[in-house]
Amino acid sequence: CMLEEGVWKQECYKGLAIQEGNISYCDKVPKMKVGGDLREEGGIDQCRMLFALNTSNITICDDLSLESQWKLICYRRFAVEINKDPKLCDKIASISKDTAQHIICYNYFAMSLNDSSFCDKIDAKKFKSECYYEFKNRFKKRN
Repeated sequence: CMLEEGVWKQECYKGLAIQEGNISYCDKVPKMKVGGDLREEGGIDQCRMLFALNTSNITICDDLSLESQWKLICYRRFAVEINKDPKLCDKIASISKDTAQHIICYNYFAMSLNDSSFCDKIDAKKFKSECYYEFKNRFKKRN
């Protein structure tokens, strides 16, 4: 990874972490310059989240930063992709109501489990309405 630059360097270390089964490679993922500032975008926390998913180790999500949103994305992906557990949507909502992740999570379970009660758990009125609308119209043919 030493010869790579920018995004390629990030992807190289993420790949090594997963390939080698060693999360410490994530610590080598460089920050990227975004709008003149060095940021974590696509960096260490994303690498750790990918490692958590790849190893099915949800406890890694606990250590991710809320500031980068990867913690919430990590729990949502475990809820939907790995554990298939709607209770993890509740965990996301308890950590932060101001996020799309719990909306996506509840919406997914409303549709996949055919249970509109998951729409009730969405606080934002607009998104709750969209969930019910999508639920009601999910089997209609689209033109």
